[in-house]
Amino acid sequence: MNPRSWFFWLLLPLVGCSFTTAGNFEECKNDLDCGTVAACSKGYCLTLPAGCRREEAGGTVAAFDKTDRIPIAALLPLSNSEGLTDDSEVQGLNAMRLAASEVNRTGIKGRPFGLFVCDIGRSDGGGDDATRKYTGWMVENLQVPAFIVSGSGATTQAATLPARLDAGTLVISANATSPSLSSTFRTAGNVWRVPPSDDLQARALTNLIKADFPDAGTTRVDVIYVNDSAYGTSFGLPMVESLRAAGFITDGRPFPVDDLAGAITPIINGLSNASPKATVLIAFPPEARALITRAKTFPALTRAGGHRWYLTDAMKDPAVLTPETLTELDQAIGTAPAQGAGNAFPAFRDSFRTRYGIDPNTFSFTSHSYDAMWLVMLATAAAQSTSSFAGPALGQGMGKLANTTQQPIPLRADKWTEASNLLLEGKSINAEGSSGALDFDLDAGVPAAPYEVWQVSDGGIRVLRLTNP
Repeated sequence: MNPRSWFFWLLLPLVGCSFTTAGNFEECKNDLDCGTVAACSKGYCLTLPAGCRREEAGGTVAAFDKTDRIPIAALLPLSNSEGLTDDSEVQGLNAMRLAASEVNRTGIKGRPFGLFVCDIGRSDGGGDDATRKYTGWMVENLQVPAFIVSGSGATTQAATLPARLDAGTLVISANATSPSLSSTFRTAGNVWRVPPSDDLQARALTNLIKADFPDAGTTRVDVIYVNDSAYGTSFGLPMVESLRAAGFITDGRPFPVDDLAGAITPIINGLSNASPKATVLIAFPPEARALITRAKTFPALTRAGGHRWYLTDAMKDPAVLTPETLTELDQAIGTAPAQGAGNAFPAFRDSFRTRYGIDPNTFSFTSHSYDAMWLVMLATAAAQSTSSFAGPALGQGMGKLANTTQQPIPLRADKWTEASNLLLEGKSINAEGSSGALDFDLDAGVPAAPYEVWQVSDGGIRVLRLTNP
């Protein structure tokens, strides 16, 4: 073989590869062509990051067998660092699945929504690093126009990632309540949340405590809160300020999120020495169980001794109620952003119970999760009036969902066609969710909304009434 022939055969595999690519080679037409752990993007199968999956809304493949599905990503701590399932987050995801399955009966001009879910609480690398990793991957590889993110910290992490900022992807949360997110909305852009801010919840809870203890000037009510800027501190400090403004003697008692075992003794010893009539607890279920169980060993901090616990939204979860805590929490009162303040709630509740066998009132933010998915899909319809599926267009679409001069349209399955058609025509609507009116402050990305008063009763959780802060 002469040298030129040898050189030709050496290059042939490389040339062949180039010809294949240039010839519009397609590895896949839809996600199902890629097996169970990958997604189809621009004709190629891309393996999803560990911890991410396609979520088959309603147990069907109505979205992922289509070549033109609209990808939406949800970043949720479905498990914790110990590998245990977070039931509250699972039910929130179920609410999103329910919404997607209802809308996907028709979709937008026949295009369905495909929900991709990533677990940011995994024991093998969850938290901030996972949030950033999944956000970047979904933006760069699937060009998702919107994220639904759980928690104030994760919402901030996703919103401020450079790849997200460059793309302008919409970020919305069903349960992020930190007051600082209003600033994030203004600086990072296109960052929304369904529930109201925690500084308003502090006011609502203070009103309840004042009704129980009208002689505030001689009554001590302390606040224990997890010392993280995203939730505990952003709620705990306004709670302390609100109680003091109401005349109560109040101390704030933060505990470190990463060293509860070392913090329990000094926190509870200090609380026992102060002997408050009541304590507001701002924590997540594992910390709440540990703190309440330790506190009941001190007579001054027992229900029998006259001490009362007041609970907050993160603890509206059956996981808080154990044989050890129920002795202290029976009849305890809590607050949370209202679940059923909107006219759409009865239909949502019936559909949710029928599909999943669980009352959504048992957990916080279930109806907010349903509303978050609806808002993303409605914003997409509004964006389509300009033939765009990009994040910035969805953000502009959010501005068309809160026209309070019009009659409200409840977000439920039988209203999708009416609402989406109006938005596709470039018109605005007045969307009313299962969680309540969605009248967004377009300078803060958050609606004004009432709170629910809930109670531990008969070993479970029941909602008593709604209240305005």
